Amino acid sequence: MSLLLDTDDPARLDPRDLLLSLAAMERLGAPAQAVMFQPFIEFAARQPARTVPTLIHQVAEAPLAWSGRLSAAALGEILASGFAGSLLDMRAVAVPALANAVGLAAVGEADLGREAIAALAAWSGHEPVPEAAGAVRAWLQAATQAAEPRLYVIRQAQTILDRADQ
Repeated sequence: MSLLLDTDDPARLDPRDLLLSLAAMERLGAPAQAVMFQPFIEFAARQPARTVPTLIHQVAEAPLAWSGRLSAAALGEILASGFAGSLLDMRAVAVPALANAVGLAAVGEADLGREAIAALAAWSGHEPVPEAAGAVRAWLQAATQAAEPRLYVIRQAQTILDRADQ
């Protein structure tokens, strides 16, 4: 994976290689995912102008699959790292994709929405995301009824809503 994604030259990074890396991690399963998820996020965050469109596409296409969730986590890292410009410019497609993932998790397994919640929380640190509020409220209701709710994610969801109401 590092041979595909580890470059300081944006021209050498082919966004299709992100998809190949995601597919390989998905195919290899949990052991590979455990080892490769953090480097994937770091590599994706280095070249946001090249990676963001592909990451958003993956969230939109497979919102609750492992690859979509990892892509949402990478988007959250890009937002948190201060290189958010290329992502914020794509708000019209990114926020709906993330909100859709949250909404689907609200009616399915709430825990599958945690990466999208984290990305939206990071986004709300730059600007409010009121268009995601409905999905976040539905997710919050489902998450608080879960057998073992993840309190840090619930706090992130509440932060999204608080910032949207300002």
